[in-house]
Amino acid sequence: MRSRYILVVALLICGVSARAQSRELRSFEATTALDRTALKFVIQAMDDLDPTAEVFHSDDMRIVQVRASAEVTDAQIRSAMQTTGVQLREGRADLSAYIPPP
Repeated sequence: MRSRYILVVALLICGVSARAQSRELRSFEATTALDRTALKFVIQAMDDLDPTAEVFHSDDMRIVQVRASAEVTDAQIRSAMQTTGVQLREGRADLSAYIPPP
């Protein structure tokens, strides 16, 4: 009986860890460069949306990358960012300008 509980707990841990690793990095481009205050508000909005979310930015503060769980949609992320006053361009950001040539 006890071994069943151990097996169930082990399977739950494996399932949760696999799901946590299935987060993808999504990129959004702001119409103007963000300042530190705007970035702070975006980070707080993402934290409210998904407590495990991570927010990154490009050197010029125009590209905002969000790593959030798979349950959070692009539309939800975009809406949360826009509630902070950040204006975003349509679609996902084109990162080709940020990748150095080979």
